[in-house]
Amino acid sequence: MYFTPYVPILGTSSSVDPLGFLQPSAALADLLFKQFTVLSHHPAYHGFLCFVLNYLDETGYGSGVDLATNIRDMEIFWGMLSLRTNGESILNVTKYRRLPADGLTLAKARKNRSLYERLSYGTLGHYTGPSVRWALLEEGGRRLTQDGRDLGEAWGSRGKTPFATLLKKWLADKNVLDSPLEDLSPYCVSGEPSEKEQAVWQRIIKTCQEVPISGALWEEPLKSETLDLAEKEETYHRFFPAVREHYSRHEQLQQRLSLCQHFEEICALVQCVFDWAYRRKSLVDNVGAQASPPEESVLLALKESIKKFHSVSSLDKPPWKLPGRLESCSSYSALEDSIILHHCEHQRRKGAAPFMDTEKILMSGRVDEGRIATLVEKFNGSPERITPLAAWVYRRGWYFWNAYRWLQYAGRISDDRA
Repeated sequence: MYFTPYVPILGTSSSVDPLGFLQPSAALADLLFKQFTVLSHHPAYHGFLCFVLNYLDETGYGSGVDLATNIRDMEIFWGMLSLRTNGESILNVTKYRRLPADGLTLAKARKNRSLYERLSYGTLGHYTGPSVRWALLEEGGRRLTQDGRDLGEAWGSRGKTPFATLLKKWLADKNVLDSPLEDLSPYCVSGEPSEKEQAVWQRIIKTCQEVPISGALWEEPLKSETLDLAEKEETYHRFFPAVREHYSRHEQLQQRLSLCQHFEEICALVQCVFDWAYRRKSLVDNVGAQASPPEESVLLALKESIKKFHSVSSLDKPPWKLPGRLESCSSYSALEDSIILHHCEHQRRKGAAPFMDTEKILMSGRVDEGRIATLVEKFNGSPERITPLAAWVYRRGWYFWNAYRWLQYAGRISDDRA
């Protein structure tokens, strides 16, 4: 069997990237952890995906029927199994909870057609791309690699009863979900990986350690006390410095980390200006308007972050024209207009309508006005105070916690928070 590539493509008109941060952000994140995307959260999904792809290949189940529909048949079983045994969710959990509590079969589940809507929203759509990055699937997502087959086999043999035995009954319309918990629970999302499964992940992660520059992130993982700095507003400003200190022996990796920090600061301050302009324009006749942010300080803070971004002498710096466009602005009003014009150009380039222009709101309800109002209320004093406040509110995920979770799952590290 040959699997066709299956990657969810969102309509550009519904994009949540109004300022064009997504592409450079992804490029920078790939310099650290290219294995992850914003849609990949737990290694168990990779094991399940590899198992079902291998099952389809070996059994020929559903030949001639859409691959995504076949996998959704199996995913419903896995989702209900997880919900029943541990009360935990996988994707589509809200819809799963509408299914009967007892006596559920595949035929009964299929009557709920909403489960088969948005087939791209699920394990196949979210984890195919990352599985290619982990080299579990061959480039293009067509076939399992040897590691992918090994992982699927290991995942499917966690319990005393093989998952294939349970799944075969489910696909034959048997009431297998009412089986004893000891048969089902090993396969729930948070089930403990077997030693065999961990060994496969250890082998896969070992190849990550061998990658130049970023390999140190896997070879010398962060401690939870460092990761915890990124979880609170009062400590977030210490996170990137602590990470750079942890990797002080790796100069090129430090440069990449600095790029990520200064990129995040620029994006946060630009988003702040954009959101505040939107809020101000949305208030009819200025009714309910609050004090504006300290405009000169915001302008200085942004220019300082741009200067730091440019100062990082890294060959990995992604092409990003926005900082150069903004650093020439001599006033806050010029900065605001330049950001709005950039937004309009970006939206039109991808075929989407702008949220506003320099004169008025064009689309309502596009900005969290409460969030920006709360942030501006906290602005007080120097640019050095403004930047960390904005960076916390508009922080971006850099996948350090993901790596920690994967290393734990593989048995490479233990939870040091205990």
